Amino acid sequence: MRVIILIIIACVISVGIFSTAIFVYQYTIQDGKLVQIDKTSVLEEKFYSQNFTGKKIFILGSSLVSAANAEYIENYLSKNELDYEIYNLAMASDKPIKRLKTIDNLIKVKPDIVVYGIGFNDVYDQISNEYLKSEISLPDPRYFFSQFMWYLEMNTELNFNVLSSTRTVSFGIIDNILEKGIINPRQDKEVIETDFTYSNTPFFIYHKSDTIPMNEKEMEMEIKELPLNVINPPEKNKNVIALKKTIDRLQENDIQVIIFTTPYNKLFYEISPNYDQKAFNVIVEDLIKSSNTKINFLHNKYNNTQIWQSHDHLLVNKNLTFYSEDISKIIISELNK
Repeated sequence: MRVIILIIIACVISVGIFSTAIFVYQYTIQDGKLVQIDKTSVLEEKFYSQNFTGKKIFILGSSLVSAANAEYIENYLSKNELDYEIYNLAMASDKPIKRLKTIDNLIKVKPDIVVYGIGFNDVYDQISNEYLKSEISLPDPRYFFSQFMWYLEMNTELNFNVLSSTRTVSFGIIDNILEKGIINPRQDKEVIETDFTYSNTPFFIYHKSDTIPMNEKEMEMEIKELPLNVINPPEKNKNVIALKKTIDRLQENDIQVIIFTTPYNKLFYEISPNYDQKAFNVIVEDLIKSSNTKINFLHNKYNNTQIWQSHDHLLVNKNLTFYSEDISKIIISELNK
């Protein structure tokens, strides 16, 4: 009994330390007031207040679509006599339930087409109740943390998706420390920032880690560290419900919607406990029926191990054009119907 009490106390203390770290990471004090660090909302306000002219295509999704080069897609369409301005509006840690909150801002600028990239990450709805289930009666701190993080993310504006990879966490913390001036900024800041950024991608900040290939061993370790999520059926899945509402709002305003599935490395399908193709297929079929929208499949298309920065993120590299080209072809195919 004493051991259980000590473990519970240790969990409470650890949660306190962890919560404080996340809180400091995402909040700051301005003029004596606690203010959430929300750079994206500032960037959104600036972007959507522009006076747009001409035909526009917006690409939506999380960081899983950040490797799509808007400039390349625009030029590809132009060569096919399709004159559109392309904007990749990818957001780090984005989910449909969050994107829905700002969809009216997007609708006001009247894009002609919205291309939405969705993957397993977008439709995970909760931590599995079977996650790390043990025959012993001692509380499992990892399960406790997972449930705690999930509750906070679904009920607050805090983002924990950045913690899915130790490498992502490291770069994020370093970036935050340097920016806040907690330590003296290093002269070699290229450790964090890339020497380029894709044009017309206003909401996403690229990092050096986005350009570094992950080897197979690192990827296996990353996948094995993932918490076990589940995909609830469409009628109970908060993110799927939000996605369907987003599609409905766009179509009600005569905005064409094109959907594609985001790529995952083959190791995800081979060793990840989160790989549930059957549940994902149910979501896809429901989206097709409810929105009368075709789903274009890219989630298992790319198997080259040298093109990945993580198990679910393609490298950011202007010389790697296959992803942008495939998205371009999907758009052209839909427009030619």
